[in-house]
Amino acid sequence: GTEGEGRCATSLIRNELVKILIDGFYRLLQVLLALLMVLLTLLMALLIVPVTLQIVSRFTDLVPRYVWTKELARFAFIWIIMMGSMIAVRDGSHFDLEILPPASTPRGRELLRMTSTCSPSISRGRSRAWPTSSSSAKSSWSTCGCSGAT
Repeated sequence: GTEGEGRCATSLIRNELVKILIDGFYRLLQVLLALLMVLLTLLMALLIVPVTLQIVSRFTDLVPRYVWTKELARFAFIWIIMMGSMIAVRDGSHFDLEILPPASTPRGRELLRMTSTCSPSISRGRSRAWPTSSSSAKSSWSTCGCSGAT
């Protein structure tokens, strides 16, 4: 009797702890999403400034042609794309290529979704760790300061 009750109480405590941890993690993700949305909005506003300067300087002599405007616009645009794709993957609105046949069970659909979400990262990590082409190997060899000449 008491041994079964002890296991049951331990299981309940463990379940409550897991629930608290999951709820905390979910709240943390919500805060990170809000921060990401604010950063994305700021970058969009930041992108308007150099593009406007480029347009005005191209057609008038009111503003000198600044070199940094192109770089700032490119930097902001790349980060907007990366942050936007993170949000789209989270929301499930990012595009998917359906190469495999659809799964018939809910568990299979979830496994397929997780696999399709994680496989690009795994593939990219593998290609960075173990380059397969000789040009990749040559470029990584030359960037380390080594040369083929002796």
